[in-house]
Amino acid sequence: MPDLTSAFYFSAVTYTTTGYGDLVLPKEWRLVGGVEALTGILMCGLSTGLFFAVFTKVFGLNQGSARLPEP
Repeated sequence: MPDLTSAFYFSAVTYTTTGYGDLVLPKEWRLVGGVEALTGILMCGLSTGLFFAVFTKVFGLNQGSARLPEP
């Protein structure tokens, strides 16, 4: 990367899996970009799952709501 600002920009774009393609890594470092994108996807899913687990626990949304009425 030419400078630190470009490196942070590339990292943010890759981590969020936007991947504009205006900055690319040298050939020997391209695997790092893929690993960073995969990490971003996994962390997004993990944080979403954690958020909803805490949300349902705090507001008690899963207390008996899954029961079907008896005929």
